[in-house]
Amino acid sequence: MKLITIKSMHPTNEFAPSWNIPMHLSQWEDYQSIDTHFHGTEHRCYLSGNMHLDEYPTTTNYYIPYDHTLIHKFPNTAGGLTMFPTYMPHGVDTYTGEDARVSIAFDLHTQIPQQLVSIPFMNDEIFNRLTSSS
Repeated sequence: MKLITIKSMHPTNEFAPSWNIPMHLSQWEDYQSIDTHFHGTEHRCYLSGNMHLDEYPTTTNYYIPYDHTLIHKFPNTAGGLTMFPTYMPHGVDTYTGEDARVSIAFDLHTQIPQQLVSIPFMNDEIFNRLTSSS
């Protein structure tokens, strides 16, 4: 598999939401597949997607995160765009076509303002404040 990274895009307007979109172009030859993986689980990870440039005799298989026995198989069709949560496990079955299989994948990452980032529910400092006898 060949992986080509495309420059991230982001808004230039100072009033626009802060985000970036890392993108990559993937090319497979005969009898290659993509093992099950996910793109991220941290707070800035939001949405991922892939687009296919031609008809391919493959499916992208999405696994429900809390029950990996539930699989949704989407055919990879020309111009097909699939968007999914960045934390969703997925993979592609073995490609057996004659020509190269090419797809564009991307992730939408947000830049959350610090005041909106959650704090831990419980840590040593919080525990000590709750249990101190003041």
